[in-house]
This record gives sequence, C-alpha cells and structure tokens, in this order.
Amino acid sequence: MTKTEGMGRATDPFETWRQLYDANERAWSEALGEAMGSTEFADSSGKLLETMLAAQKSVRDNMRTYLETMNVPTREDIARLGEIIIGLEEKIDQVADRLDAIEQAVRAVPAGPTGPAGPFGRVGPKGAAGRVGPKGAAGRAGPKGPVGPVGPKAARGPAAATGRGTPATPAKPAKRAKRA
Repeated sequence: MTKTEGMGRATDPFETWRQLYDANERAWSEALGEAMGSTEFADSSGKLLETMLAAQKSVRDNMRTYLETMNVPTREDIARLGEIIIGLEEKIDQVADRLDAIEQAVRAVPAGPTGPAGPFGRVGPKGAAGRVGPKGAAGRAGPKGPVGPVGPKAARGPAAATGRGTPATPAKPAKRAKRA
C-alpha cells in the first residue's frame, strides 16, 4: 500500500459524513423518544388532531352550503343517485327474468294450426275462447248500438225502435274450431 492510498481513506468525505450522520441520528432518536413518550406530548398531539378534524368538518359544511346555493350536486347527492341507479338496474334485471320465464312458459304451450295459441285464441272443450271470425261471434258494434243476429224483430237498438235507419246486416255464423 502506498502513502497516497492510506491518506485517501482517512480523508474520504463520504466516510466522515456517514460518521457524522450516525452520531447525529442517535442523539436525536434518544431525545425524540423521550419527548414522544411523555403524556404532555400525547395530550398536545390529541388536541392538534381534534382541531384539524374540526377545521376539516367546518370546510366540508361550508362547501356543502356553497354547492347547494350554487345548485351543484354534492358528493352525498351523487352517492344517492348511484344507489338509485343500482336499485333500478336490479329491478330491470328482475323484470327481464320474469319476461324470460313468461316467454319460456308460452313456448312450452303446444303449437296450434298457426302458432302456440292458434289463429284466434285457445281452443277449449266448449269451442273457441276468444275472437271467432273477422267480426267476432255476434257481429260488430256500430254507431247506433250493438248489432246482433237479425231475428223476427229485425234490427235491435235505438234505430229499430224509432223506425229510422236500415236493419242491421246479419252476422256471420260462428265457426267452430276443428278439434285435433
């Protein structure tokens, strides 16, 4: 080892800095440990925290009042809207599930001549239940009252009683659905 190498290690500025840092850190660590461990420090720290929380609450309340005055929604308003939207989405999902169940039930009905329920409704033991023919089983209702089958008394309704108007056209007889 040469003379310059031995002097270089002794005059290394980083080594000097590290020694100074370690000594300083030990001294401050002991002093702060004693100070923070005291009840006075805990009391003053608690008071500072309470003061900061009170200031934060005051700012939040003032901001809420300002936003309400300016007619701008607050964080609580947005959160409430979010809850409402989630509730609506759940209800829509429930309705969709119910509609799917109804659709499955309709598809489960045996198919008739032109579809699941036949051309004019379900056919039961007493014949067609629902609309029969283009005008229904008893004809159609006109402007002067219901028109039914024409019998021995001619047309029924207010026009027939006064003798005005023409007799109603007879309704087509009801067609019975063929049973399979």
